[in-house]
Amino acid sequence: MEAKERATTKKNFAAQDHFVMDMRFWLILLMLAVLLVAKATIVFAIVRQFVPNSHKALRTGVAICMGGEFGFALLTLLLKGRMVDPGLVQGLLTTVALSMLLGPLVVRYNGRIADFVLRRRT
Repeated sequence: MEAKERATTKKNFAAQDHFVMDMRFWLILLMLAVLLVAKATIVFAIVRQFVPNSHKALRTGVAICMGGEFGFALLTLLLKGRMVDPGLVQGLLTTVALSMLLGPLVVRYNGRIADFVLRRRT
């Protein structure tokens, strides 16, 4: 009987781990989207003050919206100082790494992304 109970317990833990990983995956994708959109919006708003062309301002925002090495440095300091939950920092580190991984694609297609956002036909 004990072996059957252990097997059932292992299955329950495996199901819980899968659920947690699934939730964490969607949370990281959400944080990635928020990071990219928020940074692009902030840069767009600043550049728009100096450039009268919305398309150029949005392309600039899209081109530099990725996270960077400074984000890694800040998150590492938060982790070492135990100021934030390590699980949250791990999620944020993954988000920054994914944004850097997407960087070349975003830079390559920033014109198309800006056209799509501004609903311009190419």
